Amino acid sequence: MKKLFVFIAFITIGLGTVACSSDDAGLSQSEYPTAIIGNWVESKLIYLDENMKVILIKDAFNIHGCSLAEIDITAQAFARIHYYQYSHNETCEKGIEMHTYTLDGDQLETEFIGDDYIDQKTLKIVSLFSSKLILQQETSLYGNGVPKEAYYTQTVYYRK
Repeated sequence: MKKLFVFIAFITIGLGTVACSSDDAGLSQSEYPTAIIGNWVESKLIYLDENMKVILIKDAFNIHGCSLAEIDITAQAFARIHYYQYSHNETCEKGIEMHTYTLDGDQLETEFIGDDYIDQKTLKIVSLFSSKLILQQETSLYGNGVPKEAYYTQTVYYRK
């Protein structure tokens, strides 16, 4: 009987150590407005077809060999930060597009007003953890390895 008790205690402790943490399920939508604030670095790109089936997963990249793209979200603004070179002999430059945004549930609406155009995007928060953010949008650019059958693109970011 003593061996059975020790065995049950061992199994209980073992299972308790592999249980999911509270962060494994992601944050609730009510936490999004404050949890999304911060600097996030691109990590992966996930391409999905119109039925939400994964077509391709790629590590994030920069065609110029510069730092990966980032987003910096404050309570008032959504900044897209990208790094580029004019030629391969130059150092990397930093470009910033400042957007306004609204957050309604899991929908993040951004707007950038350029000199002669307005760029509006609707991003869906697929999941948000304390250190990981996944945003989804309809795929609008093709080439550079983006599959033609891609309908949605999910971008995985990690908190910087």
